[in-house]
Amino acid sequence: MKSIPQVEEQIKIDVAKIAEKERLKQERHERYLKSLEPKKVDEGIIDVEMEMTAENLTKMADQGLMAKALEVDSKSSSKSESSEKVSSSGL
Repeated sequence: MKSIPQVEEQIKIDVAKIAEKERLKQERHERYLKSLEPKKVDEGIIDVEMEMTAENLTKMADQGLMAKALEVDSKSSSKSESSEKVSSSGL
C-alpha cells in the first residue's frame, strides 16, 4: 500500500502530464488555425495568373528590380551604420 505522500506526488505528476498534453493540444490547434489564415502575398513573386503581355512582363521585371534595389540599399545602409559605429567608437 502506498503512503499518502507517494499518492500525492503521483497525483501532482499526473496533473502535470495532463496539463502538458492540453498545452500541446492547444499549440497544435493554434498552428492549425494559423494555417487556415490567408497568406500574405509577396509582391516580389510573379503572378502566373496574369496574362503574359509585354506590358505585364515589363511591370513584373520592374517590380523585381525595385525589390532587389531596396534589398541592396537596406544592406548597404546597415553596413554603413555599423561601420560608422565602429569608427566613432575609436576602434
